[in-house]
Amino acid sequence: MSSWRWAIVPLFCCGSAPAVSAQEALAWRFVAGDSFEVAYCVEQTTALETKMKPFDQKTVLDLRSRWHVKASDNEAATLVITVVSLATKTTSGDGKAALPAKDDALWSGAEYTLRVDAAGRIKQLQGHDAVLRKLAGDSPQRWKILNALKPAETMQALWQTALGPLPDPAGAARWRHLSQDTMSIFGTFEHDTEFSRGTCREGVCLITGVVKTVYKAPRYALENDVFRVLKGQVAADEGKVEASFDAAKGRMSRVQRWQNLRGDLTIETLTGPQRVTFSSSTRTQIELR
Repeated sequence: MSSWRWAIVPLFCCGSAPAVSAQEALAWRFVAGDSFEVAYCVEQTTALETKMKPFDQKTVLDLRSRWHVKASDNEAATLVITVVSLATKTTSGDGKAALPAKDDALWSGAEYTLRVDAAGRIKQLQGHDAVLRKLAGDSPQRWKILNALKPAETMQALWQTALGPLPDPAGAARWRHLSQDTMSIFGTFEHDTEFSRGTCREGVCLITGVVKTVYKAPRYALENDVFRVLKGQVAADEGKVEASFDAAKGRMSRVQRWQNLRGDLTIETLTGPQRVTFSSSTRTQIELR
């Protein structure tokens, strides 16, 4: 996966459902024993310049997963997520063929357990350490590096995108969600998303969101790290979210998210400080079926 950040998208179509009133509450319907598929498709283009040399890159990530409702009640649910497949391809601006990520095959069968509330907010995530140990094999050093580059918070943000969350109380017209997106040693983005309920047609309700993002520089570096951020800033344009909620199924059917970033960082490397400027555009699509 990209060392800058994870991006993910689901792509599915839902059948028609009974008409839903615009006043009907948006509420997840978690039923023990139910299963559904979630597909993530993330496209990220990056323009980077270091040592006065420009570099362009495009990464496409395709993640397929199966979600099973292990248990549920009126207040919470336990979900088990199994990764079916992961395909990551990166193309550079020089026209060379797309290169697959070496770890992709190891993600097949990876399993996460989530504890979510009635609105779909993740309260607990389990299984990430086991996944990293599978990726690292017998190398403690590789596990340490993976733990820094792919922290549990990154996976939680990924799964949360497919869950919304929905409003609490369910009938609210507007609601907010605060989240973090960790870029490993590059720092953290703090997202403040304001969601708004739109119209409902043929059983599908529109949800839109505006994302305001603040960059937080890393507070520490990895021991024996190859490089670390000395100074600089990363700015984010106002992001956008569009989602469709299937009232008949009681879950999202599609989520789309757009985010543009630009940064100017000074990084300490083995050869000394280097200035890196970059801009990136990420489009994430998620579909549930």
